[in-house]
Amino acid sequence: MTDTHDNASAPPLRILIVGAGIGGLTAAIALRKQGHEVEVANLNRRAAVRVFKPLEGGRGRHPCTT
Repeated sequence: MTDTHDNASAPPLRILIVGAGIGGLTAAIALRKQGHEVEVANLNRRAAVRVFKPLEGGRGRHPCTT
């Protein structure tokens, strides 16, 4: 990925990302690297609480809550 934000031509944006899952956190990191002001809002107190982990025996997966 290349940095397409030109600090000299436009001011940084103020961005609110709703959801602190893997996608929201990845987007926040990428936008911060481009110089934008980013805030992440999440319904839960913990980030990325719905990350999936394999079920025992390797069949399927379920939400990881730890």
